[in-house]
Amino acid sequence: MIRLGTISLEIKNRKNADTLLPQELIIGYVNRSQWLERAGEKGDKTIKYKVGMIYLNKGSDDKDYENGIKWLKKSANSGHTKSLIQIAHMHIEGKYIEQNIERGIIYYKKAIKLDDNSAWYHLGCIYEKWIHKESYRIEAIKCFQNAAKTGSVESMLKLGDLYISGVYVSKNPKLAEVWYLHASQNGDSNAMFKLGEIYETGVLGNKDYKKSIFYYQESVKKGNIEAINRLGEMFLYGIGVKLDLNKAYLFFRKGTELNYPRSFFHLGRMYLQEKHVNKNKELAKLYIKKAIEIGEEDAKAVLDNTDLY
Repeated sequence: MIRLGTISLEIKNRKNADTLLPQELIIGYVNRSQWLERAGEKGDKTIKYKVGMIYLNKGSDDKDYENGIKWLKKSANSGHTKSLIQIAHMHIEGKYIEQNIERGIIYYKKAIKLDDNSAWYHLGCIYEKWIHKESYRIEAIKCFQNAAKTGSVESMLKLGDLYISGVYVSKNPKLAEVWYLHASQNGDSNAMFKLGEIYETGVLGNKDYKKSIFYYQESVKKGNIEAINRLGEMFLYGIGVKLDLNKAYLFFRKGTELNYPRSFFHLGRMYLQEKHVNKNKELAKLYIKKAIEIGEEDAKAVLDNTDLY
């Protein structure tokens, strides 16, 4: 086993101890490139990938990037799917190499042919975001569906979002519910939150607060800050539950601990309006100004229309 910091590279099928590099080549910064080159030459496609990534992460000069790309390509040419996907990412983003969307697509497709199903999701994102043609957006849906069938939770969530919004597909809340349910069954807290919204708003026909609260609570168990804040709002206004300012306060406090803008806003208003807590303009001002600072638009109107300055 050859070690560099926290990274371990194993040279497989070594015949003798000579394949282990001297300790000074492993640790010495001056000799790091020599060590990496030898590791790449001796190693299999996985080692070549790791060597390439070490060069890119090191990134102190253009030579590092050139070497990183060199070893990633060698690994990709040997059929290493992570290398194929990494090179595709680089082409799409124009990072380390010239941006070339079409070449990025080619690399994703190569990874798909080698049964790396994660490439379906990445390819779908490219068709969705980068190529503004209706035909390609239809391809995006197909890619997400293929990825979802192989267990990609990201793709399940993406399909749910597309069907609930009706973006370049016919709006279909029932299909959105199906995909969110699949994602939630795989433990995705965002999907649980989206299900809570579906049942709360009644987009399927009738509002179902019991189901809504259940999925918000499941999402909270996973630490989802949107669900934490939303439950606070439901208890604050008595939406589907008995109004409970104490529970609302506790949820908003939890939201502020996680730096969620709207939770700061709600706590500020509670202190301003003397809801459950003693009126405290200083605390109200503190929370509302914090909400504004981190992006809560509604908080500015409250500050403008009160004497908190």
